[in-house]
Amino acid sequence: MGAYSNTQFADIDVEGIAERGLQIYNEKYKEEFERKYFGQYVEIDPDTGKAYVGKTHLEALQMARKDAPNGIFLILGIGFDNSIRI
Repeated sequence: MGAYSNTQFADIDVEGIAERGLQIYNEKYKEEFERKYFGQYVEIDPDTGKAYVGKTHLEALQMARKDAPNGIFLILGIGFDNSIRI
């Protein structure tokens, strides 16, 4: 069995996470990241507002998990017509 069970995520507000994460990205990071990291990926922690950039989603997630092992993040493609994944 994996590190997480289905019951751990039953009460997660997926829409709220996506909305907060996207708002943080648009207000804090979008302009700079699209200049510096276009085509890469960013994990946004909606609780702290921190962003983790990687060349792949896995790389970005690994950095985010290192800092917040139990965090739930919004992943966005930088400069993409955004594919939102939680």
